[in-house]
Amino acid sequence: NLTGAILAVSGNITLPENFCWRTADDRNIPMDAAALMALGAAMLNYVNACYKHSWELKAAVDTAGTVAEIEAITW
Repeated sequence: NLTGAILAVSGNITLPENFCWRTADDRNIPMDAAALMALGAAMLNYVNACYKHSWELKAAVDTAGTVAEIEAITW
């Protein structure tokens, strides 16, 4: 949904009047185009950080030599 909304804004499509983004806890957050783009940037950075950390964890698992070393690896 976020990608579609960002593509629309990027294509100069005006957001509907009173556009809101619904959060996971069912709150409606009013958004203008700039706020929507900022949300997209924040999401991109968050997902990238998660991927980067998962690669670090995979490397730790790959180099672990004992069960205890693997069990010590946490998110």
